Amino acid sequence: MNFIETCRQLIGLDSTPSRGTREVGEFIASLCRDAGLEVELDHESLGGIEQVNLVARPKNSAGKNE
Repeated sequence: MNFIETCRQLIGLDSTPSRGTREVGEFIASLCRDAGLEVELDHESLGGIEQVNLVARPKNSAGKNE
């Protein structure tokens, strides 16, 4: 992974309020998975615009029912 190129890709994603956070959340989730983390994406819709909350944790760690 090239850090600078990855940063450019992230900066290029539109996460303005009118576009939502889905694309950024999915991009970061992919990076986290590549790094060996477990990822949970919680999809929501706010005013018809898709939003995503992301939780990443080490594999085999306690889940959100802790």
